[in-house]
Amino acid sequence: MYRFIECDRAVDEKILEVNGLNRSDLLIDDFIVNTDQKCIQDFKKKILEFKDENFFIVGDYDYDGISAVTIISRLFARLGIRHNFYIPSRIKEGYGINTEMVERAKKYDFTVILTLDNGIVAHEAINRAKELGLKFMIVDHHEYNKLPDVDAVVHPSLLEKEYEDACTGGLSCLISKAFIEDDFAVVMAGCATMADMSKVFGYNRYLIQKGLEQLNNGSYSLINMLAKTRTYDYYDLSFNVIPKVNAISRMGYSANMMASYFLKSTKEAMSMVDGIDKVNEERKQCSKEMLKLADKLVNDDEVMVITDESFKEGLCGIAAGRLSDKYMRPVIVLSGDSILKGSGRSYGEFNFYEYLSGCKELFNNFGGHDKAVGLSIEKDKLEKLKEYIKNNPVVIEECSKDVLLIDKDMFNMDTIELMESLEPYGSGFKPILIAVRNKNIDFIDGTYPKFRINDICDAILFDRSKLKDDFNYLIGRLERSRYKKGTLSFVIEDIV
Repeated sequence: MYRFIECDRAVDEKILEVNGLNRSDLLIDDFIVNTDQKCIQDFKKKILEFKDENFFIVGDYDYDGISAVTIISRLFARLGIRHNFYIPSRIKEGYGINTEMVERAKKYDFTVILTLDNGIVAHEAINRAKELGLKFMIVDHHEYNKLPDVDAVVHPSLLEKEYEDACTGGLSCLISKAFIEDDFAVVMAGCATMADMSKVFGYNRYLIQKGLEQLNNGSYSLINMLAKTRTYDYYDLSFNVIPKVNAISRMGYSANMMASYFLKSTKEAMSMVDGIDKVNEERKQCSKEMLKLADKLVNDDEVMVITDESFKEGLCGIAAGRLSDKYMRPVIVLSGDSILKGSGRSYGEFNFYEYLSGCKELFNNFGGHDKAVGLSIEKDKLEKLKEYIKNNPVVIEECSKDVLLIDKDMFNMDTIELMESLEPYGSGFKPILIAVRNKNIDFIDGTYPKFRINDICDAILFDRSKLKDDFNYLIGRLERSRYKKGTLSFVIEDIV
């Protein structure tokens, strides 16, 4: 399960070596955002061609979709383009645009439909729009078999290599930059890139680093109020901003509220913050209870399919991700009664979207990309799905988790600074786990057991069930203490 690697050189050099990377792979100092790419310029021309028309923007309910709606709505407001946006309900309507939304657009005199983070496979909706004489434009990064015949499309597959893993927020930022400079668009796109677990190279790395730089050097009260801080690191975005934005739709509320939040003035948005915080706390508690139940329903199948009527549909993706990491295999988690809805998460480099595309006729709805899928299926077809999985063995390269073994005296500020110099970590560049030998480490019991590594670093264990009297290694994540400046915290993930 673990591959222990002795740290025989500077920790940053060793992390790069383990990931098969060089420093040059991470440098973005000279990165120049190219808005002259053909599909971006074609899209810009269409926006200008249609600038006197009425745009109906359909977004998605996660951070990526919300950020894209925010960026494009800000752009259109500055260009004086009439528009309105709508984000479907995760629970009631599901993912993406449908024919009913197209007909609603026609009814209310919209003449151009622009989908953000959806639409690339919405063939029925596109055909209905054509029948009604509506124009159709798409910005999306999801998988497709054939590009749809619409007025304009922006997709990573149409861009240069440095942009091939861009999320929709990143693509929207690129479109916006083709018209104007908008620092807030970079902030929103950087957060979206982190939220969508996109690869952290090229354009994506630029967005994350520049977005964080903007947050720390500028004044972004709408983000500050969510994060409860004015100084940022990657932790603040990953744990204090992104989950709060995603919690709204996950808990069954309208994601339109979050897009509206990011388009308001500070004074207008201030009254919404307490409600957002409350929903996020509700999400945390529900997730905890759901994961506890889901963990009792695991099985030995190569692709685990876990269902329960009590599961909250909006939290299925979180549960699938946690179980996939824990049991090292692809997982689908579904909720509902006669119609089951939920999400699947891959493991390792396995392309889950491609695999499930082999039985997509079983699904009422299906979409996603290689690492994550969303789907709905009738309950009486569930056995056919399991039969497909049984008859189509999953091929996942056996992978053990790399663990960097370092001495106690390396748990210091120099080490953490070297690790931070490589940020951002993410898809394609995993943060490596750290291990320390059980040698002269003092145990401190308490609600959360601790181990004294050295004078400036304690290791803390949040899952008491992993505590052992006899062990060889503590394995976890090294980070700056968020409670005492100048000290470190070693968050234990396992004891072996």
